[in-house]
Amino acid sequence: MQRNIMNWVSWNALLAIAIYLGIWQGMPYIGYVVSVFVWLMLGLYLLVLHGSAGKAKPHARPVPWPLEVALDVAYVCVFIASGWVISATAYALSALALAFIYHRSRPGIDSDQQ
Repeated sequence: MQRNIMNWVSWNALLAIAIYLGIWQGMPYIGYVVSVFVWLMLGLYLLVLHGSAGKAKPHARPVPWPLEVALDVAYVCVFIASGWVISATAYALSALALAFIYHRSRPGIDSDQQ
């Protein structure tokens, strides 16, 4: 579990640094890489959701849910404030898709009920 937390912190720190450099420090190529990364993550999460319809394996959240949501909201706000509304939308959709992945993989959740 400790490794998952460090992995989560490392990737989010790298993303925050890239957003800072690419959007606020005027390094447009890093900003484009951030945008491509956001769209790639959205695509991958949607593929996981589509492919794991009946065979979801358990995925535990590496950090508490409120911390994850707070960071996602901060990233979306930064994208919107810098005028990257389409990337903000893609990031918000990827965060929502990841939340669905975590929800579907929880033990005891049967998606066929209802």
